[in-house]
Amino acid sequence: MLQPVSDLPVEQLIFYAVLGFSWTVYLWEAYLSYRQRRIYRSTTHVPQELGKIMDSDTFEKSRLYQLDKSNFSFWSGLYSETEGTLILLLGGIPFLWAVAGSVTSRFGFGSEYEITQSLVFLTLATLFSAVTGLPWSLYSTVYH
Repeated sequence: MLQPVSDLPVEQLIFYAVLGFSWTVYLWEAYLSYRQRRIYRSTTHVPQELGKIMDSDTFEKSRLYQLDKSNFSFWSGLYSETEGTLILLLGGIPFLWAVAGSVTSRFGFGSEYEITQSLVFLTLATLFSAVTGLPWSLYSTVYH
């Protein structure tokens, strides 16, 4: 059952505050991007200020490119925010720390080798990030 906020330990309050702040920032940026996408959709003719330096064909290509890029950015950002939230809520960081501890112990290092375990943890986190971000990176490189 849900506990009242006043009954939560300070660690959980901080955890949920950081998570809430992260989503607030994401939603604010998504809202700003949405407003910009509306402008990309509605502005179909070269603005008067650009009329002398850009033809309508170039403007239309640029407009469509920016619209595609904005849509891709929305979905990529949503995925990233959701992934980060799930990692935090499901205990991905403590799990990865334990895996890093297991890896370092296989090489004969005990729990007192925290720097070694930290390096393994960062390596594993970087590999995870590279693998989960690879499809987004490939799409961005090929189509943008």
